[in-house]
Formats: sequence, C-alpha cells, structure tokens
Amino acid sequence: MDLSREDQLKKRYDLLLSDIKEHKIVESVCPVAVSKYSPFSDIEILYNLGHRDFGENRIESLKEKSLQAIDCGLDEIRWHFIGNIQSGKIKDISAIDNLVAIHSIEKIKHLRSFYAKVDKPIDFFIQFNTSGEEQKGGLISLEELQSFNDLIDSNKDSLLSFKGLMTMGKIRSENQLVDARNCFFKLASLRDQIDSSLDLSMGMSSDYKVALELGASHIRVGSSLFLS
Repeated sequence: MDLSREDQLKKRYDLLLSDIKEHKIVESVCPVAVSKYSPFSDIEILYNLGHRDFGENRIESLKEKSLQAIDCGLDEIRWHFIGNIQSGKIKDISAIDNLVAIHSIEKIKHLRSFYAKVDKPIDFFIQFNTSGEEQKGGLISLEELQSFNDLIDSNKDSLLSFKGLMTMGKIRSENQLVDARNCFFKLASLRDQIDSSLDLSMGMSSDYKVALELGASHIRVGSSLFLS
C-alpha cells in the first residue's frame, strides 16, 4: 500500500535525523529543508513534525511561502535564503518575516547593501567556490576575503552577523562523493585558517553525509526529503 504524503515525509525526515546523528562531528547541526519545488502543504507537514528551518533560492517563492506561513500560524518557522543574490532583490530579501540566515553572499557590494537594509537579527555565510567550476559563484581565495573582513569589522554592532562559510560540491562529476569530500575539506581548511569557531554550510541531498563527516553545521536538503 502506498504511503500517505504525511507518512512518506515522516519516514524521510526520520532517516535524515538518523543520518545526522550518525555522521555529524559537531555538536549541533541545522538541516535546512529546501522547499523550492514543494507545495506549501509539504512545509506544513514537516513543521507539524517539529521541523523549523526551511530554505528557498528564489525571492519570489520565499515571499509567497513566508506569507502563507504567517496566514497558517507557523509562527516559529525560520527561513534561509540560499540562492543567487541580485542587487535589486536585497531589500526584498531583508524584509522577509522570520528570515534567519543568508547563505550565499559572494560580493562585497551585496554585503554592504545588506548592512544598510537589515533591521532584525540575521546571520550570513560567505560563499566560496571550492570546485573551480566557472558556472559557480563564490570567492576562491582567502585574499579575496580581506575586503569582507574590513567591512565586517566596521559593522560589529550591526544586526547582521557573520556566521560562517558556504560551498557546494562539484555539479558534474564522475566521482561525486570523492569530489564533494575534496570541496568540503577545502572549505573546512579555509575556515580553520580564519576562525575555527565559524560555521560551515555545505552538503545537499546527494552528499550531506560527507559534509557532516567534515564538520558541516548546516546542510541544505531538498530532493531526498520532498521528491515524490
């Protein structure tokens, strides 16, 4: 007999939590449920199972779902923006109710603009390109980070807080898990050269176990939870 959608999501969610417990090496891990291809009803199901952190990569979808969450009384929901940032969308991103983190800052001008617009506590991650793929954004060296550090140091009283670093595994790979491990190891090494207390946002549905084994504090999981 086919499982109901509620039972299907519960089974997958329980497996995710079990995997986190088995593979994590840091005390606390935040699994961000990436709901970009899912109806709002899936978000409600996971919320009712106790999950609170959800991610979207398009501001239009995030705005729509955040308003639905308010209308449905999901007051404890926590939104994460994980997509490409456009200068003209920074005001809209900053204004999202219950937005707690921005995972994809890669340009100094964007960070400067967020500092000017954020009026509530929000964490941010600086994105690194650890795979060397040209189609990806992100910093490629610690030297590039210096201008970010100067801006961060001059805004220590801001409600916008530097939380950590973010990366993605290689998009196209014949040895996906090996390449993912290399990408995540690079990010962890970069982090350790900056500040070992910073968080690491890395790992998606296909490689989150590897990311956890290398110290991920945030994983972004979509298809393994929601794909029908």
